[in-house]
Amino acid sequence: MTISKEQWKGIQNTLGDLYCQVKFQLPSGEIISVMKSFISENKTALIVWIDDIRCEAWGWKKHDEYRPVTEIVWRRKTYKPGASIIRRASKTRDGQRWLKRKENAYVHEVVEYRVCHFSTAASLVRQFRTIDGLALLTPLSEVMKDAG
Repeated sequence: MTISKEQWKGIQNTLGDLYCQVKFQLPSGEIISVMKSFISENKTALIVWIDDIRCEAWGWKKHDEYRPVTEIVWRRKTYKPGASIIRRASKTRDGQRWLKRKENAYVHEVVEYRVCHFSTAASLVRQFRTIDGLALLTPLSEVMKDAG
């Protein structure tokens, strides 16, 4: 059963509350739990748990514990390890020439990884809507009480 537009609106409103939890099931059988909790002293985020377990290493493709399911349910982030080198080198003419060389292309690499937290319910719902076969396990009465 697919999740309707009204149900997604109810899920988004529910996830906006503090101390909430919504559970989904992927077609592959994993249970996805989304809970809002504090990630620092005064900052909350929506944490995505896979089968009630969470490991930061799952989001890194080069790590031994990488799990492909994180590409579907976790948030994508990127960074450039060579950004500081590029900033320093681009200030001089020689540095600009050095950056253009083929053998220094590694400096421009972008590393992609996944994180298990979302800052807003809207961004989480936007990503979860694209998952085919996602089923809602949380009772509809709990999710739809805030829809409106």
